[in-house]
Amino acid sequence: MTALREEGSPSLEDLDLSGSHADVIGEVELQPVADTFSAGSFSRLTRLKIDRWQGGVGCGCKVFFRAIADGHTPLLQSLEAHLDDLEEETFDEAVEIAAEAVREKKVPQIETLCLDLESLVSPGSLSALARALGSGGASSLKRLELDWSSPSNGPGGVLLDLAGALGGGGMPYLESLKLDPGFGVEEGEGASAIGEILSTGKARSLRCVEIHCPANGTLRAFCEGLCVGSTPNPEMKLDLHVWDLPAEAPASVQAGIAGLERAIRTGKLSYLRNMGSPIYHPLPHTAADPLGRALTHAGAKMVSLETISLQFAPQPPPQNEGPSQFLKALSEGRGCLPSLEALELGYPSPRLLGGEAMRQLCAVVRAGKVPRLKRVAVFISGAEDLEEDRRTQALTATLFSSYAASSREVFVGFPPAQPTVVDVRVGIFSASLTSDHLSKLSELHVSGVSGRLGVRSLCAGIGSGKLSSLRVLILQMVRLEDAESQSALSDSVDAEKLPFLRVLRLSSASLPDDGLKALTSAWMSRPPCPLQTLDLSGNHLSSEGAGTLSTFLGSRRMPALSSIILTGNLIDEMWKTLFEDAFPQIVEW
Repeated sequence: MTALREEGSPSLEDLDLSGSHADVIGEVELQPVADTFSAGSFSRLTRLKIDRWQGGVGCGCKVFFRAIADGHTPLLQSLEAHLDDLEEETFDEAVEIAAEAVREKKVPQIETLCLDLESLVSPGSLSALARALGSGGASSLKRLELDWSSPSNGPGGVLLDLAGALGGGGMPYLESLKLDPGFGVEEGEGASAIGEILSTGKARSLRCVEIHCPANGTLRAFCEGLCVGSTPNPEMKLDLHVWDLPAEAPASVQAGIAGLERAIRTGKLSYLRNMGSPIYHPLPHTAADPLGRALTHAGAKMVSLETISLQFAPQPPPQNEGPSQFLKALSEGRGCLPSLEALELGYPSPRLLGGEAMRQLCAVVRAGKVPRLKRVAVFISGAEDLEEDRRTQALTATLFSSYAASSREVFVGFPPAQPTVVDVRVGIFSASLTSDHLSKLSELHVSGVSGRLGVRSLCAGIGSGKLSSLRVLILQMVRLEDAESQSALSDSVDAEKLPFLRVLRLSSASLPDDGLKALTSAWMSRPPCPLQTLDLSGNHLSSEGAGTLSTFLGSRRMPALSSIILTGNLIDEMWKTLFEDAFPQIVEW
């Protein structure tokens, strides 16, 4: 920063001025750099990134943009700006300067323009930028990302002007487009125009489109536009993120969801690749059933859909939660999702599916609705409930079915506080690990097994020899404090049974020194797995265990082992020093 302030750098091609919320570049530091920028000292600059600046730097930001508009960066190919907490008036001026730079063709080689504006900015300023882009002043543009919040629409609306820019031929090479209008008011006409551009293929160069849209009249209008045409670019894929606002009228939300459902059912979203909603503004539970039914409707043709990540607001018991309603509806349709690889449902965050949702997930898989699903994540409760036993049996049957052959990741959580009840269910689940259809499974994550019988059943399943492609094994809060459990694990984790295992995490497993000795002794007597990472954090290892580990590392039995995590153990400072001297940059404390 100092060198840039003093002299500039005519030969500099890439300038990244990134701050953070904790360490913000201040105006005192920034202004001299911006002045040097204006003086023409960066004439060969091709990329400028301004990330996470906060209040007090608006003047410097404007100077940078002014230098670009004055033609001091004729070779600029990429401009990325992410700015927080600026005053509306200040940032309006910066956006208007950017519009001037485009309109006057001062960035003839620009290929990437990303403006992430977390502060309010007037629609008039953004519309000016949109019209400038439509004029052809940045005809070389390939990637455009705009993220903004506006207090009102203003004349015409930002989205309407952006639609004009997209359909008017001013950006003939644009391949990637992201639009996130934040929490502005509804803009129906513009949203409809954007949808129509996509459905009619007027922007023929587009390949990847990401739209963020509130579930209200804006979403309804956007979907109406999607239904206008039937000739979208065959190479284009759409990522759609929809969300609900707490203050939104239920009728408006219902209309938005109905519009999306209609577009899906009629086959107008066959190019939809990802569909999601943010965890902080989940969709109402009433959206679960219609969306699930629409996606597997016979006319939907969802051949491109790869990821569903939807959050539904919770309901008070005893009603079904949104995830189970969504999955039930998904399983009842006549169609399927042939490309779906990831299915994440839950609130307040994507979580392990439990209870009725787990049963419905199993039904979806066994019905062949998601033949390429790669991730199964469930929670099995410790309730003394016959229904939960049946759900666990359904999970095992699912993993034994041919439809589980696409699975690459399995996550299963148990409650560690109820070992007696859980042991039986762990045994039922562990039987699934002997399935021939899990031969391509690459990651297994099990948590919360505290009973000895459960641990032994789990280890027997892991060591069955059927998980021949497993690369990551995570056992979290799986108690390994007794000799029988330690022996069972040691017998399971070797090169014969897990020939491709690279990562082994035994965290918060109550593993004592004797347990580590049993594990390393097994690896000394039989060919070990080709581990690269061994995580033993949060266990009961002391200096004795450190000595065992040091001896094993010295044997070079695992030459690829490059990361050992020992945080949260009882190893003293002397051993830490010895490890740092003998095995530098390998051990993490």
